[in-house]
Amino acid sequence: LPARFYIKEVAKQRSPFKRLQIWQTTTHKKTGKRFDERLYIQVPGKVRLERRRQGKLVQVDLWKGQQWLQWRQGQQTVRKRRRPQVRFDFFAIEPAGYGYGGLSSLLAKLGVRYIGVQKYDRDSDYLEPLRVSLAWFQRGPAVVLGAPTNDRRSQQFWIDKKTFIPLRFIGRTKQKGGRVDVRFLDYHKKAGRSVFPGRIDVFRNGKLVIQSLVSRVKVRRSFPSSLFRPIQKKNSP
Repeated sequence: LPARFYIKEVAKQRSPFKRLQIWQTTTHKKTGKRFDERLYIQVPGKVRLERRRQGKLVQVDLWKGQQWLQWRQGQQTVRKRRRPQVRFDFFAIEPAGYGYGGLSSLLAKLGVRYIGVQKYDRDSDYLEPLRVSLAWFQRGPAVVLGAPTNDRRSQQFWIDKKTFIPLRFIGRTKQKGGRVDVRFLDYHKKAGRSVFPGRIDVFRNGKLVIQSLVSRVKVRRSFPSSLFRPIQKKNSP
């Protein structure tokens, strides 16, 4: 099946989960720092991450549209240009989404090329066998977009072949530090459907550098409108 089929199915799989509230603990292995985090995801493409240490709020990141707003304790809010956040952007997409709310555009921002790039084959599947392959991930088959069989150097995104959930991203990001291998494991389920990973492992150059353990996932009907507004206060959001 062509890559566009799997891209459409991944987005359809996310359709029932338009608003998620997630409780997780993230550990940075190199420094030993551990943070309690609240993650809020609203489709399409809106994400808020609250970070606490010893119960005290120390950082809030807000991603929406092309903006990234970051507040840190004791500082003013800083505006930055948004860049992909591999740990959670894949869970803020929808079938008709675009920009950070659509999977095809998100993969383009990450440099995952799964169709031919020459003009004459842009609208065909001629080169897809070179860019779409199958692999084995844990206990089941995965579809790999962006790389041929056994290629782990290309930018690539892995999808569960049966359930269409995100499994893995391998490649370089705009952050410093080399190649990353991000794995989405042990999914939480609601009504028999996979909602969000229970564990996210981030490897950099072969070493585990970040691990997020998710203790609770809640599907919300709505969020307060203030949740995704810019943070203005200096001492608290």
